[in-house]
Amino acid sequence: MSIFLDQAQLADKAFADYNFGDGVDVTDASGWEYITPGNERSRKVYIETEREDDGPAPRWSLTFTVRFDQATGLLQEAFALDHKGQVWGAMPMPKPLRPLQSKASVVLAAKVLEKMDAYSKKPMIRRPGAGFIVATEPKTNRAIAVVDGDFGRAEFKAVFAEIAEANLASDAVIVVANTATYSGARIQFSKFEELGLCRVEESKDLNQAQGI
Repeated sequence: MSIFLDQAQLADKAFADYNFGDGVDVTDASGWEYITPGNERSRKVYIETEREDDGPAPRWSLTFTVRFDQATGLLQEAFALDHKGQVWGAMPMPKPLRPLQSKASVVLAAKVLEKMDAYSKKPMIRRPGAGFIVATEPKTNRAIAVVDGDFGRAEFKAVFAEIAEANLASDAVIVVANTATYSGARIQFSKFEELGLCRVEESKDLNQAQGI
């Protein structure tokens, strides 16, 4: 699956979620127009507004546009304009993101990278620091992120912010976490248990390292 297929799905969802306004009915819509590669898609949307007296419902033609963040591929904005440039409607207010999950401890990150070194037969390039990204692949420069919990949309945005800041390859990211509730073409996800790691044992190792 390519990022552009992801964009098509996100564009369709944005169109389905968009509130064109009270008393506005969408009667038809054209297909999406876009350039590949690109970060914008648009389509013609035909609407009717509430009838006035006994006359026919007024009809309008709008251009609905979605734009995506170039770094993350996430939806950045969506809007509908008429021929005069007037905005119709708006996207619904987003639900607040839950707090970020924990970043990997030094012990956990080290054990994950030991497993990955063994599988690839080439050592990962360590990136010491306090972020989610703990290393990169030597050949691809792709980031390896370890999340001590669930990998969701909030973690995705945080990881790709780190990727952009460090100028790492953004075509894909390798994620190791307990679970993942956010997925996409650029996410290669593995559970800790798939690497032969048990989070209960890792917690004991961390406690011992901290003298607890």
